[in-house]
Amino acid sequence: MGQGVNINELPGVVRVTCPGCGSILDCLVEKPPGLLHALHCPVCGADLGMEGYGVKVYEQMTKQAVTCPGCGLFLELTVSSIPEHNVEQYCPVCGTAAC
Repeated sequence: MGQGVNINELPGVVRVTCPGCGSILDCLVEKPPGLLHALHCPVCGADLGMEGYGVKVYEQMTKQAVTCPGCGLFLELTVSSIPEHNVEQYCPVCGTAAC
């Protein structure tokens, strides 16, 4: 089984950090081993190096530095590890979309 931290309140659940994208995942690891399958990150698809029944993604916010294509201002954007939670962000000076 891969590395993870046991969550005492939830028997059989191990919290891991994805080696590919850094998302925090809860993995349900059950026995017997014959019923298990390899787990992959639902965000980036990376192999988690463990077997179990499923994963739950906890949102992880990170900062991303970009330069505004409109005015050249240095911007620091907040990006979610859950793609559907990300919204288009705009430069506060010129209003150009910060891609």
